[in-house]
Amino acid sequence: MELTILLIILKKKDLADRMDKIFSKKSFWFTGAALIVVFSISLLVFLFNGNKYERRVLFFPNDMSRVIKGETRYLPEYDSLEKNITLVVKELLLGPEYILYGKAAPAKTKLNKLILNGAELYLDFSVDIALIDSESLLHFDDIIKLIKKTVMFNFKHIRTVNITVDGQIPDTSYYEGRPDK
Repeated sequence: MELTILLIILKKKDLADRMDKIFSKKSFWFTGAALIVVFSISLLVFLFNGNKYERRVLFFPNDMSRVIKGETRYLPEYDSLEKNITLVVKELLLGPEYILYGKAAPAKTKLNKLILNGAELYLDFSVDIALIDSESLLHFDDIIKLIKKTVMFNFKHIRTVNITVDGQIPDTSYYEGRPDK
């Protein structure tokens, strides 16, 4: 019993000695200086890393009046124009942040492919874009116009936006192959 108490006292004394060594004036100043240096380096990396955000305007229908309204978002700026356009289109498909705006496209709509050829843009969406659900405020033609308006407003050098649905141009007959074969 006395041996156990003696061991506990020795452990507490050993712990106290370790704490004194850790918080001695030399190590305290060294630890503080090291923390300041690490903080300064991380702050400089954060400030000069090049994480740029670009102001983009996404257009959505107003729930009440059905008027198209713009919503400003600050989105990351990428090196590639295709990535920037893809991000804007995907943000548009996600829907508005403002609660009184409606979705631009039905909920399950996906961007299948994006091809940029100079000033001409090709966007291919899943067939879900043509299937109007109960939450849709817009008809298919209005959804297409809204996507084109959003892309052309944010990327001024794009002159033409061609939209396909699962590889097919809307309102055209299905391509069945060459007639001579």
